[in-house]
Amino acid sequence: GEKIAEIKETPEYTRMVESYLAGRVIPQKLITVTIRDVDDSPARNTNYFEWRTFLQRLDPQKYEIIIIPDTSKVWQESNALSGFEHCELASINLLFRTALYRRAYLNMAVSTGPVDLAYFSKSPFLSFKPITDDAISTTSEFWLQWLGLEVGDQYPSAQQNQIIVWQDDTAECLEEEFYRFVSKLAQDESL
Repeated sequence: GEKIAEIKETPEYTRMVESYLAGRVIPQKLITVTIRDVDDSPARNTNYFEWRTFLQRLDPQKYEIIIIPDTSKVWQESNALSGFEHCELASINLLFRTALYRRAYLNMAVSTGPVDLAYFSKSPFLSFKPITDDAISTTSEFWLQWLGLEVGDQYPSAQQNQIIVWQDDTAECLEEEFYRFVSKLAQDESL
């Protein structure tokens, strides 16, 4: 088979992320949440209420949450996920984002462009809500025709810890899939 290209940040960016995180006491597992919040195709956007509900249920003694805002609104004030740390630099610097994704225990998002960065950097992710009807690129027909995936499939070249969740981003689904991932990882540390 073909070898899939891997995106790698330079060591400088790995050190920058380590320095960014060193300013905090983070014995917890790092979870990033990449936000999609654009005016085009709003049905594809992150459901802030559901994500907040889910994130507030996570044990802060176990998990450190870092929100990566949508690049299109990176400097706009938002109370949608206030109370969680936001990393604007990761939003606008792809190599920093790549290094942060690699450092994370898990990266979570709705289906959006930056998920591809996690995929091609071999970083762990859960990607939700790949199918919506308000954009041609998020229909089941598009996924089958252009990506060769039927609803429920995974990318054939994906790592075991890179998962498309073919459901909406409800708090219940986020929580269920998160703990499924955690359980799977606990059983096989090589993921």
